[in-house]
Amino acid sequence: MATPAPVSGYKDRSTWLVVFGILQGLLGLAILGMIPLLLLSLTIAPKAQAGSARADLIQISMTYLGMAAIAFVLAGGSIWPQRWARALTVAYCWMWLSAGLITIPLFAFLLPRMTRQMPNSPPPGAEGAQMFAIGFAVFFLTMLFVVTPGTILLFYSSGNVKATVEARDPHPRWTDRCPTPVLVLGVFNMLGALSLIAAVFGRLAAFPLFGLVVSGFAARAAYLVSALVWAMVAWGVLTM
Repeated sequence: MATPAPVSGYKDRSTWLVVFGILQGLLGLAILGMIPLLLLSLTIAPKAQAGSARADLIQISMTYLGMAAIAFVLAGGSIWPQRWARALTVAYCWMWLSAGLITIPLFAFLLPRMTRQMPNSPPPGAEGAQMFAIGFAVFFLTMLFVVTPGTILLFYSSGNVKATVEARDPHPRWTDRCPTPVLVLGVFNMLGALSLIAAVFGRLAAFPLFGLVVSGFAARAAYLVSALVWAMVAWGVLTM
């Protein structure tokens, strides 16, 4: 692939690339900080539930470690600008934002109805406090799953940011030949493979298979095979 000609007439965003890279690194640290909280919950869990809680802890911790690793890698690719890091950040944020736009309205619609049907529903007069708690949860999820990825997406999709990264990293990268929708699909399959690997260590290892539900070693093997398939699809999409 021939080296593209440098883009001229753009506003240099190197400083902002460092700022956003640091913010992504802090986000990775925040994700890692969830793991000690999980360990704390394990110490206060009843002894009868310690074994199952430990299995859940392993699965969730692996998920958090994977998310933190992605944040750290993309942060480094922003602080020391790399074409592949900008492209993958855009793809990852599209998935992050889409998840928020789909799930938050459903959460806001269903949660009040679910709480009213619970056996221990709040007494009359406490509906206001309950609605405040639900509203705060919706606000927090909106900031986490809409505002945060939307802000990151707008920044890295900017033409000035793209031109700055291409000037700082003038060599063609494998992401240059992948349109953003293709990258989104590839990243989706890659994350799917990682989540299936984490499911191998879950407490309730059960796998649906042609109308049956297998468990135990067979389920864990099925998860690993499925993860391999998803990884191969991701590789095929990203290298097509």
